[in-house]
Amino acid sequence: MTIQDEFDKICHKIASEAFALYSEYPDTTIFRNKPSSEQNPNDEDYCNRAIGMEMYISFVANTKGCLYRNIEDSINAEFNEYGSIEEPTIYKSINGKVITEANFDFENRFFTIMEDLHEVLTHLNNKK
Repeated sequence: MTIQDEFDKICHKIASEAFALYSEYPDTTIFRNKPSSEQNPNDEDYCNRAIGMEMYISFVANTKGCLYRNIEDSINAEFNEYGSIEEPTIYKSINGKVITEANFDFENRFFTIMEDLHEVLTHLNNKK
């Protein structure tokens, strides 16, 4: 495949970054630093419930039309009932033990790739 235009360059860049990330972290998932959830799933106290990472990391095929708007409104209404949102978290103890290296390199790179991919897909969708 030859790169013929700016769009091809962007797609090649995103694919190269995704492959590099996968090569560096072959067995890693986006949930590697998911905070442990100690809350009761039957807890009716909405203020203490958190939006889990698995609830907001997702993809949709199309963001146009009445069906998408209805789903989006429903999801936003549901999320408004929660008191917080889970984010990747690293806990480090400070009890004198050697602290192992922990960072958000994977997450930062992953979400940057997802944002770039979103822009490309939005651009394609707008061309239709």
